[in-house]
Amino acid sequence: MTIPVSLTPACLASLRPVAQLAWRLATLQLRDRYVSTMFGGLWAVLQPAALIAVYWFVFSYGLRLPTPASGVPFFLVLIVGLSVWFFVSDALTGGSNAIISNSYMVKKIAFPVAILPIVPVLTGLMIHGAMLGLIAVILVLNGFWPDWSWLLLGYYGVALICFLTGWSLLLSALSVFQRDLAQMLGILLQIWFWLTPIVWSPDLFPASVGRWLGLNPLYYIVMGYRQALLPGSEFAPDLLSGVVFWAATAGLLALGVKVFNGLRTEFADFL
Repeated sequence: MTIPVSLTPACLASLRPVAQLAWRLATLQLRDRYVSTMFGGLWAVLQPAALIAVYWFVFSYGLRLPTPASGVPFFLVLIVGLSVWFFVSDALTGGSNAIISNSYMVKKIAFPVAILPIVPVLTGLMIHGAMLGLIAVILVLNGFWPDWSWLLLGYYGVALICFLTGWSLLLSALSVFQRDLAQMLGILLQIWFWLTPIVWSPDLFPASVGRWLGLNPLYYIVMGYRQALLPGSEFAPDLLSGVVFWAATAGLLALGVKVFNGLRTEFADFL
């Protein structure tokens, strides 16, 4: 299956069974990940929750970062940012290995190979949804009740899915021919994490530095999630970061589709 460039009504109708297959594979992938464990799917939330607790302890009692100007507890700012990062990390790590780990499917002539890079994004989306549910409960317990701003999560969630899909298409295709890419990705993700306002707030830096930090596409998503879930106008992403994000996303999607379609005929020979 070649990824279509145009989305006409007829094309969208033909993609419906493919989308259903992708969702089914994502569900099976998530189930298989925890099928032999005692707590099953709860590990999808327990593991990131444990990491959140560690970060909260270190940055609240060790480094003692100042509370943002809005007065929102740092713990709430932290967990919203980490929920985005967990989704990014899982989707990109799984996406880079999507073709290699499913080589038996790639070698089947009738199988729509193009859905494989999308499956890790959908699997990550399921876990992300569970994390957001947990965060919603925590916010309510801290007195932050749902309001209309929470609807912005739909927009930022779709934006993040588009961004991750572009990366997953590109990484999954290139990883078939360069196996070191998965190792390089681990290093790049560590650097990217600290360049993203997750455990730090942009107001800690001078405006001249903040403008450069805003060029990070994930700046737009993280600040957008905080704008949606937490009160305080300083969490709103600026126009520049939005332009940078959508320019990067459009470029990634176009490049990912082009590279994937161009290399897919050679996947079976290199697996």
